[in-house]
Amino acid sequence: MQHEAYDRCITARVCVPKGEEMSYGTVMNRKRRMDSEIQGRSNANPILDTSVCEVEFDDGSTEAHSAIIIAEHICSQVDGEGYTQCTLNDIVDRKKDSTAVSKEGGTITTKA
Repeated sequence: MQHEAYDRCITARVCVPKGEEMSYGTVMNRKRRMDSEIQGRSNANPILDTSVCEVEFDDGSTEAHSAIIIAEHICSQVDGEGYTQCTLNDIVDRKKDSTAVSKEGGTITTKA
């Protein structure tokens, strides 16, 4: 019998497909069948892992995703040193008040 407490992806923060978009969420637990048994079987080899997990998105909604999809997205979002990167697409709005430094009043430091 498998126990979900040993599942490596529980509590992982992931960016996975939600409808047509990618959304951030947290892997909450393994999905269970109607008879309360855990759905699928975990495996040390991610390719053989058939488990299904519930992902709770930042907006509060939940969706089931296979462990394979979760592992693929975690691996695609981490570089060789284990760091994730976030890309800024747009600045939607900005605001400047009287405490902001003007372009003329600022300084630029470069390597000599």
